[in-house]
Amino acid sequence: MYGAAKVVIEEGHLVLDFGPAPQLKSDLSHWHYDTFKIDWREVHAWFSFGTVQFVLSNNNEVTGLEFDVP
Repeated sequence: MYGAAKVVIEEGHLVLDFGPAPQLKSDLSHWHYDTFKIDWREVHAWFSFGTVQFVLSNNNEVTGLEFDVP
């Protein structure tokens, strides 16, 4: 819906970047195993807390992302 999402390293930590939707750019902090807390850089009225989980293959390669943003 917002284009391709990518995870990059900025200043030593992970950042989630939605490219064409810069208002959704967020910092990621480790939550539990392969799940990270989404720390939005902009305040949003319709959501605040969320997590993203890295989906891994049997070879521990990232094959996707799963979002949980209530």
